[in-house]
Amino acid sequence: HAMAASAYALLASAAAEEGAGEAQWLRLRRAFEEEPLVCLPGGGGGSGARAARWLRSKACMWHDIPSDIEIDIVGLEAHFGASLKDFFVEVLGVPEIDVAEAGARLAAVATGTAAAASEGGQQPLGAAYCSLARLLVEDNDAAAHGPPHRGRLQTSTKEALRSALGKAIWLPGAAAALGAEVCCFLAANSRGGCAPMVAGRHNLGAHFEGPELHHFFVDFLGVACELCPAEGLEALRALRDGPQHLDAGQIKSTASAIFVALARACGTRAADAEDLREVLAEEALLPVPSPQTPFTSSSTNIRWLLASSVVWEDVPASVEAQRASLAAYFHEELRSFFVEHMHVDEIDAAEVRARLGLLTEACRGCPGEATEEALLGGYRQVERFCRGEELRRPRGARGRGVLFGGLGELGTVLLPGGRGLVPMDRCAFLQGGDTAGLAALVGVEDVGAAFPELRHCFLDCMGLRDSLTAEECLAALRSLRDRSSTASESTKIEQLAASAYALFGGAVGRSPRLVDVSITFEEEPLIFVPDAASGSLAGGRWFLSTDCMWHDRPFSESERAVASLERRWPIALRETFIEVLGVRAWKAAEVASRLDALFWSEGDVSLFAKAYAQIYHAYRERKLVGIQFHDPELLKELRDRVFVPGLGFKPHDECIWREPPAAKASVGLSLGHRRNDLSQVYGMLEDSEVVEDLREYFIDWLGVRNTLTTEECLEALRQVKASKGALHEEVRPLYLELARVLGQQRPGPAEGEPNIDAVAKAFREDNLICIPTVDGKAGRWLSSDECIWKLPDMVPEGWSSVRVALAPCFGDQDVAFDDDAVASLRAFFTQRLGVPLSVHFAEERKGVEIVALPEGQPYWLFLPTDGKKMVPLSQESMAPKPRARREMVGGASYGSPAEGQEATLDGASALPPQVAAALATSGREQEDEELHSEQLVSDGADGGPPGGDERHPKSDKEPLGAAGADDDDDGADGVGGVGAAAEVTGATTPRRDCSGDRLRGGHAGSGCSLERRPERCGRGTSSSPPTSTTTLPASRK
Repeated sequence: HAMAASAYALLASAAAEEGAGEAQWLRLRRAFEEEPLVCLPGGGGGSGARAARWLRSKACMWHDIPSDIEIDIVGLEAHFGASLKDFFVEVLGVPEIDVAEAGARLAAVATGTAAAASEGGQQPLGAAYCSLARLLVEDNDAAAHGPPHRGRLQTSTKEALRSALGKAIWLPGAAAALGAEVCCFLAANSRGGCAPMVAGRHNLGAHFEGPELHHFFVDFLGVACELCPAEGLEALRALRDGPQHLDAGQIKSTASAIFVALARACGTRAADAEDLREVLAEEALLPVPSPQTPFTSSSTNIRWLLASSVVWEDVPASVEAQRASLAAYFHEELRSFFVEHMHVDEIDAAEVRARLGLLTEACRGCPGEATEEALLGGYRQVERFCRGEELRRPRGARGRGVLFGGLGELGTVLLPGGRGLVPMDRCAFLQGGDTAGLAALVGVEDVGAAFPELRHCFLDCMGLRDSLTAEECLAALRSLRDRSSTASESTKIEQLAASAYALFGGAVGRSPRLVDVSITFEEEPLIFVPDAASGSLAGGRWFLSTDCMWHDRPFSESERAVASLERRWPIALRETFIEVLGVRAWKAAEVASRLDALFWSEGDVSLFAKAYAQIYHAYRERKLVGIQFHDPELLKELRDRVFVPGLGFKPHDECIWREPPAAKASVGLSLGHRRNDLSQVYGMLEDSEVVEDLREYFIDWLGVRNTLTTEECLEALRQVKASKGALHEEVRPLYLELARVLGQQRPGPAEGEPNIDAVAKAFREDNLICIPTVDGKAGRWLSSDECIWKLPDMVPEGWSSVRVALAPCFGDQDVAFDDDAVASLRAFFTQRLGVPLSVHFAEERKGVEIVALPEGQPYWLFLPTDGKKMVPLSQESMAPKPRARREMVGGASYGSPAEGQEATLDGASALPPQVAAALATSGREQEDEELHSEQLVSDGADGGPPGGDERHPKSDKEPLGAAGADDDDDGADGVGGVGAAAEVTGATTPRRDCSGDRLRGGHAGSGCSLERRPERCGRGTSSSPPTSTTTLPASRK
C-alpha cells in the first residue's frame, strides 16, 4: 500500500505539469476503471495480517461517510492523504460521494444491521447524519468564501444527494424510511423529552439534537420547522386532551418546541399572530406546573391556563399569588413571542405586591432563615427590574418605581441582624457613611446603611423617605452640641454634623419653612466650626449663623471677627449653608477688615492683586446663583479699598483703568493728581490671566472707568496745546479716547457727560485740532471749520483748497481697544465734530431744494465748477493759499494771490506744502471768510447717498454726480454720490454758527435766511414752500 501511494503521488505530480496530453490521462483513467489498480491496506498485524486489496476505481468513492461501514463502495479518504484527493477525483474520476452507497449505509445504521460509532453524545444514526451535514456545510463555506477548487461537490452531486436523502429519512430503530413531507423538526430546549409526533408529523427534534442537524434537515432536506396557527393549536390540544402517556417533562419540552415553531410563523405573518392571540385569550392552552410543584414525572401536576392568567417575569421567585409566571418554565427566547405577539404582561405590579405580601406574612407568622431570605431575594429582584437589568425594553428607574409604587402598602421593611420587620414610618433610606449614626440619635432606622444597593426598591417602589425632617435634623444637631467637644469627639461630631447639614437641603429646600429654619440658626449656635488645622486638639466651636460667612476670600490665616466655613466644609454644602441655613456668602465688615489688615501688614501690589483675584473668583462663581454680591454695603467697602502703591487705599472714582492705546504720557502729566491709572499698577503683572481677572474686577464689578470723561479729554487737549514741545503722538490717543467716549453716547445730553454738540463747539471755538510738523511735534492748532477730512482727486482747473486735510495726518483705520471697543477718527471728525468729509463739484444751479441734515451724519461741501475743466488734484492745489482778497465764486478760489499778499512764516519752508500753507493762513484775520460761500451737501451715514438713487440734478438730462455714484465715501474722483443738497440763491456769506447747525450760509447783509424743506431733492427743482426759516446774525463772534 505504501509503495502504491508513492506511485499515485508520482502520477499526481505528472498530471499537474504543463503539457500533459489529455489522451494520455484518458487512457490512464480507462486503465483504472478496467483493472484493479487501487490498492487498499489489509487489516490486522503480525502473522495474521491480511494482504492488501486491489480494486477498480468504479468500486471507490473519496469520502467515507458514514464511516466504519462498507456496503458496495469503499471510501478512500481514510487510506490516503488529502494531497491525493485531486488525483483520484479529477484525474481518475472517482466520485467524492456515492449517493446510493450513502443511503444504504444510513439504512444499515438505522435498522441495526451495521454497527456505527457514536460521536459527541449523539447516537450512531445522529453521528452519521452529522458527518453528512458537516460535509455539506464545509462545501458551502468554501463556495461562499474560498476560491474555486476541483474538490468541491458538483451541483449535480448535491441535487442527487438532496433528492435521495429527502425521500429516505431514517429514524433510529425504524423499519422504513420517511419522506421529508411527513416530518418536522421542532427542537426541544432541553435534551430529549420532546414528543415524537406533533400535529400528525414525525418530529425529528425528538431524535436528533444540535444546530448542525437542524440546519441539515431544515435547510438542506427541506423539513418544516414552522407550524401554522391551526397546526400549532391542534398540537397543543393533543397534548392537553390526549392520552396521558407523556410525562410532565415531555409535555413541557413539546410545548416549548411548538411555541418556538409558532414564534417563527408569527414573526413573518402578523395575521397569524392575531389569530393565535385570540385563541389563547379564550382557550386554556398554556401548560404551567402547579404552585410550589416543579415539573415531575406525573402529568397531573400540569395546569392549562389562559393568557390572562399568566405573566412572564417570576418576581419574587418561588411563590405565586394570582398569576403564574412563564419565565420559570420556558426558555428566554420565548419572551418576545409571549410578550410582544401574545400580549402577555411582562410583569404585573399587583402580582409583585401580592407575592411580597405573602412572604412578609410568612416572616411575621413563622420567622426563619428561609422565609427571610426569600423576602430579601424579592427586594433584590425588584431592584434589578428598577435598574433595567432584566426588562426587555429599558425604562427609566423612576418610571419603574411608578410601576411598583404600591409596595408601600406592605407597611413594614425586613431588616437583617435580628431586627425583624420594622414599620416604614420609622425607616429612612439615608446615604452617606455617617447617616446611620445621625438617624440613631433621633430613633430612625437607616435602611440605606443595611441595603445600600437597593436604593430604587426602597425609595422609588416602597416610598421610603431619603432625608430626615427639619425637626429631626435640629434635634440631632442639638444632641451633638450638648456633647463634650473633646479632641476624640470632635472628628465624630464633624462627620455627623456634615450629614445633618446635607440632609437639611432635602428636608427644607425652598419651602416656606426656610425662613423659620434660618431664624432658628440665628438664635441658636448650631453651626459647628471645626478647627482649621486637621487633627488639632482644640476640637471645634458652635456659632450663630450671623457670626459666620461662607467664603474665605481674601484668604487670611486668622479670621478677624467672623468664622469662614469654606475651608472647613466641602463645597457640596455651600448652597445649604447660604440658601437654607442663612449664612452670608460674605460679610462686608470682615472683608474690609481683612483688606485693612493686609494694608497694615505692608502688603505689596502682588498680595493685593492675589486678594482681589480671590474676591473676583468668588464673585464669578456666585454671581448667577445669589444676589449677595450686589449688596451695597459690600460694594461700598470694596470700592473704598482700591490699593494704589504709595498712596494707600483710594476710592474707585479716583481711579481709572486705561485701555491701550491710551494717552498715558499726556494724561499722566496733566490729570495724575485726580485719577490713578490702575493699568499701570495691576496691568503690568506677569500672569495675563490674573491681569484679565483684575481688569474685570475693577471695571465690571466695582465700576472703575476705563475711559476719560469728555471734560477730561478736552482739558488734556488744552493742556497739551498750552505746553511747549508737545508731540503729536500725545494728541492722537486723546482723539481716540474722545472718539471712543462719544461713540458710546447718543446725540443730546447724557447723565454726567456734556452734550456732543458742546464738544463740537469746543473744537470750533478753542482750535483743538492739532496739525503735526515734519519732525512729529505739535504744529498749529486749527478749528474744525478750517479742516476737511480728505480732498477730492478731481478738481476744477485753477482751484486750490482753503481747508487742511486731516486724513494724511491721522489715517483712516479703525483702532480696537482691549474691551472690544472700536474707535474711528474719520467718524469722530466728520460725524461728531462736523468736519466736511470732502468736496463735491457740480455746475451751479439756482433754486435747489434745501433739506435739513440729520444729527451725526457726515456731509460734503457742494461747490460749483463754474464751467472749469476737471483736472487731477496737484500738490499746489492741496496746499491752502494765503487768505487774500480775490474773486471768489461759490467757495472756490481762482487765480493768484494779490500782490504783496504772499504767505510768510518763519520755518514754513521746512514743512510739507499743505501744512505750511495751513499754518500761514490759520493765523490771519478770519474776516476773509466773508468772501467765500460754502454750500453743504449731506453725505449719509456712511458717506454715500442717503437717498438711494435720488441724486441732485446736474442738468435736465444728467443727474449730478453720476460719474461718481458708485465711488466710496471719500469721493476719490471728486464727484461723490449726492443724496440731499443745500444751496442759497444769490451771493452768500458764510457764518460761523456755534449752535452746531451744519447748514450754514445766507444772503449778504445784516442777516441771512435759511430755508429748509423736508423733501429730498430729486430730478429738477421742487416748488414746495419753505417749512421753516432760521435767521442768523450778521455779526461774528
